[in-house]
Amino acid sequence: MKQPTLFSLSLASALSLAACMSEETDLDTELSDNATAQPDSSAGLGEVTQQLGSWGVYPASCSNGNFCYTELGTLDERTCFLGGLSGDYRDGYAVVSRINGRFRLDLRAATGKQVGATAICINGNTNLTAASWRGDLGAKPINGTVTAKRRCFISGFLNTGSYNGLDNNSGDYVQVWKDFTGQWYLGGSFAGAADPTVTATCVDTDAEVGVWGVPGAQTINLSYDPGAPNGIACGITKIGGNFLNGVSDGASIGFNFGTRYWNISVDAGKTAEVSCIR
Repeated sequence: MKQPTLFSLSLASALSLAACMSEETDLDTELSDNATAQPDSSAGLGEVTQQLGSWGVYPASCSNGNFCYTELGTLDERTCFLGGLSGDYRDGYAVVSRINGRFRLDLRAATGKQVGATAICINGNTNLTAASWRGDLGAKPINGTVTAKRRCFISGFLNTGSYNGLDNNSGDYVQVWKDFTGQWYLGGSFAGAADPTVTATCVDTDAEVGVWGVPGAQTINLSYDPGAPNGIACGITKIGGNFLNGVSDGASIGFNFGTRYWNISVDAGKTAEVSCIR
């Protein structure tokens, strides 16, 4: 896993939303990096890149006060979003950002804690749109060019506000969804005054091939991927619960090369919803 050498910019700049969005964002929290941070070799997921033809699965992790990132490829003809979270997100974050014409997965773990995340990248960026939402506000409509082919996914969770979410309340969750008119929204629910920042990414795809709601303490198969030219990929549309432990505890999408099935593992105290697309 790569470590940035010197990096201090606002979250709005970190996501490079102005270059890739058709709407304004209200992100105003600072993401800052530690220039002396050392590579995180102790985290459980390691740096793994699995290329699935036009799809890519990128698990990554970070620990003990470090800021870490994993390169995901260029913005050209590509869209990336989250495929899961794990670890302890108190004062931490995982966000798919856009830096200098490239996607990357940025992670930050508080001192003495670990965070993990999986990024999913797909081929294509038609009508790519991003949005952000603060947990102390009402649900936010996702604007931009809306078509019947729009699919939206969670792309970032950041406990950089005054009160953390996804920590000590099993009912906490974030989600994207579409109402009966076709309008997509980004929102969620947190106990007390929790005010994390959540980001979402939307893009047009050929079809949605399956939707799953997965409660904790199970692993299930999702869609079968026949490969190009009709490949399948899956992303997170809702995630919730207690994220207080190590990187082996969470809710994450994976791909089995032996069976060619996408899958998701959700540990106790967590919940997730998944959409698979073609």
